[in-house]
Amino acid sequence: MEGMNDGLKKRALFMVFLIGSGIILNTITFAQAGQATPADNVYSSSYQQGPDNPAELEAFLDDFMEARMEAGHTPGAVIVVVKEGEMFFVKGYGYADVENSVPVDPETTLFDIASVGKLFTWTAVMQLAERDKLDLDADINFFLTGFKIPDKYPGQPITLKHLMTHTAGFEDRVYDMFPSRIEDVEPLGDWLADHIPARVRPPGEVASYSNYGASLAGYIVERVSGMSYHDYVERNILEPLEMESTSTRTPLPSHIIPSLARGYTYVDGAFEAGDFELTNVAPAGGARASAMDMAKFMIAHLQDGRYGGIHLLEEETAQQMRSRLFSHHEQLNGLAHGFIEMDRNGQRIIGHGGGTLQSSSWLALFPDHDLGLLVLYNGDGASSRVFGAFVNRYFPAPEATTPAPSGDFAARAGRFIGRYSNARISYTTVEKADALLNPFTFSIKSDGNTLSLGGFSFVETEPLVFQMVDGDVKLVFREDDEGNIQYAFLGDMPIRAFEKIAWYDDPVFFGTLSRVFLGFFGSYLLTFLASCFFKHRRQDVIRPIPRLAQAARLAMFVIAVSNIVFIAGLGLVFDFGDIAAGLVLPLKALLVIPALTTVLWISVVLFSVLAWKKRYWHVLERLHYTLVMLAGGALIWSLNCWNLLGWRF
Repeated sequence: MEGMNDGLKKRALFMVFLIGSGIILNTITFAQAGQATPADNVYSSSYQQGPDNPAELEAFLDDFMEARMEAGHTPGAVIVVVKEGEMFFVKGYGYADVENSVPVDPETTLFDIASVGKLFTWTAVMQLAERDKLDLDADINFFLTGFKIPDKYPGQPITLKHLMTHTAGFEDRVYDMFPSRIEDVEPLGDWLADHIPARVRPPGEVASYSNYGASLAGYIVERVSGMSYHDYVERNILEPLEMESTSTRTPLPSHIIPSLARGYTYVDGAFEAGDFELTNVAPAGGARASAMDMAKFMIAHLQDGRYGGIHLLEEETAQQMRSRLFSHHEQLNGLAHGFIEMDRNGQRIIGHGGGTLQSSSWLALFPDHDLGLLVLYNGDGASSRVFGAFVNRYFPAPEATTPAPSGDFAARAGRFIGRYSNARISYTTVEKADALLNPFTFSIKSDGNTLSLGGFSFVETEPLVFQMVDGDVKLVFREDDEGNIQYAFLGDMPIRAFEKIAWYDDPVFFGTLSRVFLGFFGSYLLTFLASCFFKHRRQDVIRPIPRLAQAARLAMFVIAVSNIVFIAGLGLVFDFGDIAAGLVLPLKALLVIPALTTVLWISVVLFSVLAWKKRYWHVLERLHYTLVMLAGGALIWSLNCWNLLGWRF
């Protein structure tokens, strides 16, 4: 990404892209997808069935976008509303090209729709299923050639339904997903075969968003159809709907490149343009599209698979695609056949969101009202805010009621208390360590009668189910086989699970421990240098220290310096964006340090025993040496827990 501050920006780019669905937590709170802030809720409304006047809708959106684009530093946007099979409203805002003052053209400007493009993949899967070429309940290995997904859970194969609901049980990995050079873009099947993530939980247990799973579905489309993913989408979705300004290809076809909105980040008070982003996982989010093209796609899904005289899907298939397939709990939003449930204010809503550092997209369908909303940004503003304000205005929420706290809850509150972490992580590779530098955890506490999370209180309404006081956000827990709390599910986040973590897997604990490590290693470094500087004043001149004792000091000095360099260097070298781009040579070089210090630490253990046995140095120095040795061992153990011991890519 030339011309950008690579370190911070690439990290943010891929962290935001990995969110994929557009569902974003604000700090450690649990703001719902599209949850409007108080500023977004200033509009009162008596609407119950959606907008009925394009001019009124335009006035509302103009006021809203003027405020939000400035606050969110969004260079350009387009909003589309379709209703009853027709275009109801479309308007562009701001610039597609800031430098050249090119305004957004709602008819022609293409935006990066990121993970909204997954809907093309799921539509393709459903098309092939209705033609009896795919069985949604069959083991996906039946459709794969050249590689197979390991059978970790005998009798529990991964199916296409699991891929569609992100419940395959894969760990999350991004290594080499987004190459920095066009020559590093691989054929889809080759890349998938070389980057199989570990299966960390049985299929169907927990939804955890997976770009690999969506890409695997795209590859199955290739295998079954006999054509490339791009060719299939073009011939069976884009061409029938006459979506001439849409493509999933990397790089884009030359004839539509001039219409592509530039992607921007906002840095130091100014917009910075980014380069075209490459991907090895096109079925997961490699599409660029115009708003008018996506309007046709929305209408087809709202009209039971029809767009004019075109049948994108059979009526029964289109209805099936909108139906719920999985949910963590019946009171929470779930996942349909590729669509994500966004139900809010008592309304049935399905859709998808997406985002990179340079774009933000949100597609929402209201099937009961034959209504669709699309928001596309060419910046990192939260397009879900438009969705939140739109729903609150045209489908206002009924007055929320909160039951009184249970009188005996205080005695049971302790089982819920603890720290929880996003379950969408890598469990077996070095990528797990990203949680150390970007901890995504929250603590649940109790005041006796309620649970507290991010400054909000929750009241238990039934076993394991809680409701926010003065709000409609749900907090639901799930137990493991032993009856211990294992997961928490928050609000309207159907693609996320939060796992209750042990103290040794807590990135906050490791951060504290790292400071302790640095204190021990730093103290030894200072005492070693001081002993060398003041050697002429020490008794060492009169009674020379044995060679083994000198070697012990030197070995510990090397370990102390090396570990200080490693801990400090980890924050500089570990870049999630670089890992996603496959640029890991600096990180691999840094990982040489713990590999060598682990070997050297074994000698330090022996030296520590020898120091006490032979009475090297003063007793306080021996004690200090032993404590630093133990700190070194604790660091080795911690690094192994976080997959930083060795080269685990």
